[in-house]
Amino acid sequence: MEKTINMESQQLQKGARVFMEVNYKKDNSLKHIIGILVKRLWIIILCTVIGTAGTFLISTYIIDKEYTSSVSMYVTPNIDNPTAGESLNYLYYAQQIVGTYAHVLKTTSFLKSISDATKLGYNAEQLEKMIEVEVVDETEILKISVTSNSPGDSYELASTAAILAPKKILEMKTANSVSVVDEAVIPVEASKPNILINTIIGFVLGLGFGYLIVNILELFDNRIKDEDDFLRNYELPILGIIPKIKKEEGGQNL
Repeated sequence: MEKTINMESQQLQKGARVFMEVNYKKDNSLKHIIGILVKRLWIIILCTVIGTAGTFLISTYIIDKEYTSSVSMYVTPNIDNPTAGESLNYLYYAQQIVGTYAHVLKTTSFLKSISDATKLGYNAEQLEKMIEVEVVDETEILKISVTSNSPGDSYELASTAAILAPKKILEMKTANSVSVVDEAVIPVEASKPNILINTIIGFVLGLGFGYLIVNILELFDNRIKDEDDFLRNYELPILGIIPKIKKEEGGQNL
């Protein structure tokens, strides 16, 4: 009985020692990481400042600004007074047909008509990249957005699209009416680039790059800095330590 108790006591002591050693290693490892970061903190700060300032300056002065002007139109499909039972089918049909109109307004013929009407020098291929037509939240509302490097051009193209689009849609004989819900306005602020988001991304990338450089430098640094560094890399006892003595005036280093 006493033998069993002694064995259990030894096992508990052994387990306690293992637990303490693990915790010591964890604390020592965390202390080592913090020490590395503090020692080369200037590298992390420098990379972060460069990344943040760089993306801000590039977004502000180098990347071309883009301006977006939009117009929204409500399209009424050609169905007169649907009954209560037909209302669901009517909504489904309306959503489907409005989606068709969105595709029609991206055709080369319609884009060419905008080009001819505005005379701004954009051809149909260029307008296809500049103009976006979408159905708003599966409703009967169409939204036409025009993005260009000029706020005036974006406004004029969107306004012209608002004039020509109803005519194009009504030609299909599947709509009763098309009315403008939101008219185009001249954009005051650029829609792209998003300077705030780009700056935040630059900050994060700079911080991460600085941390990466610090770890690479530490990986190739094989010097022994202190006792903990020696014990961490070599499982050998320390027999003695030679202290570093500062040089006195008129004397030599010891």
